[in-house]
Amino acid sequence: MVNCQDIRENLFCRVFPKYIRSDELRSIRCRAVERKRRRSGPLEDKGPSKKPRHDGGKADGTSLVSEVENNSEIKKKRCRKRTKGLRVLIKNKIEVALRTPSSPLAHLFVTRDDDGTPQAAYVDVIKAIGLTDEDWLKAASLSPGAVESISNITDMFRIEKNPERKLMLKYKPVEWNKDECTVYLDNLPAGCTSEKIFRIAKKFGSVVEVRLPRSPSRKIFSPYGLLEVGKHPRSFAFVLFTEPAACEKEKPRSNHDGGEHNTHIGCGSDGRRPSIGKRKKMKEHCNKLLNATTDKKKRKRRRRRKAEVGSHAVVGSVSEYFAKIQVLPLVRYLELRREYIALRRESDRCTKELTRQDGHFGGFSSSMNNVKYIVVIDRFFGRLSLEYFYFDSFIVIFKLSRQLELYRDNSWEIHNAEQEE
Repeated sequence: MVNCQDIRENLFCRVFPKYIRSDELRSIRCRAVERKRRRSGPLEDKGPSKKPRHDGGKADGTSLVSEVENNSEIKKKRCRKRTKGLRVLIKNKIEVALRTPSSPLAHLFVTRDDDGTPQAAYVDVIKAIGLTDEDWLKAASLSPGAVESISNITDMFRIEKNPERKLMLKYKPVEWNKDECTVYLDNLPAGCTSEKIFRIAKKFGSVVEVRLPRSPSRKIFSPYGLLEVGKHPRSFAFVLFTEPAACEKEKPRSNHDGGEHNTHIGCGSDGRRPSIGKRKKMKEHCNKLLNATTDKKKRKRRRRRKAEVGSHAVVGSVSEYFAKIQVLPLVRYLELRREYIALRRESDRCTKELTRQDGHFGGFSSSMNNVKYIVVIDRFFGRLSLEYFYFDSFIVIFKLSRQLELYRDNSWEIHNAEQEE
């Protein structure tokens, strides 16, 4: 039999739930809910119930173990080391060692692969290319994949694994013309050294050698007696690269018309130099901003590295230091030098003929045995011309300019032009 009182209480709780105040009515409502659940059948097992976010109870030991297991299953993102700079350094060192006349790697290529290409062990190669102890340890600890990727940034050699899973450097000797890989640098700044030239030349490619001729020592008379003046570097040099492509890169970037400074400034959109008025206004504006900012709002700046002291150190900007540098391919330099030597011979022949024809000029030329034609040479287009200057009834000939160091007889592993003529 259904109890009518329970039905009424149930109805009252559903219709007027907000009027329930007493503990007795609350217990009645809870009993009614339990009956309803029992009638609907047992609850399905849907897994463990979620814990409240702010549960003040003590943590269970089993839950801690499960959390540790879940964390171990999550794979951490691999942090790959940055090795590009090291791989480029190894590539440059190997290229220079292979192009050097007395190569330190020649004795290492004792075996050949299936295609007949000479090969050497990678570990033995990095020991012989002149790396520092720190760089050698880093190069030896590189992963095989990183070592093999060096082959992607060079065309001279490749690094592969042999059937025994050992890294081998494979290099097939190819005949290469040194003249095509050599550039001539002229109009170098005073006090320039081979280390400074190497510093700017390595931006265009791997540098094998920098040849900076020096003037011979000479003796001069002084109040203190005969003094011997030491050697000093000339204003021209030769740079040998590993590839002809590096010479093509350096020619347009280092040539400045008329030997003037390059007026291009990177901050300007059209490459024009800003006016003085704008520069003053900009400076005043910057000073005003610096004075207005407080210590709290000042931005933290990275501490600048201390300037290195040595023969390769350049005070100021490197681009400004080499702003007037001129670059010529060695092949073009040889052509101009041959033309210059032929012009000197023609000048000597003309001087002798004029001496025989005119006796007055003979006495004049005997006192000036180094009198020559003046040579006007356009260094950019290679045009040669003679200019004659007339004074009274005979030709006055000027000495050859000492500033034409571009066409001196100093050369770098090239044939003697006088013998070829």
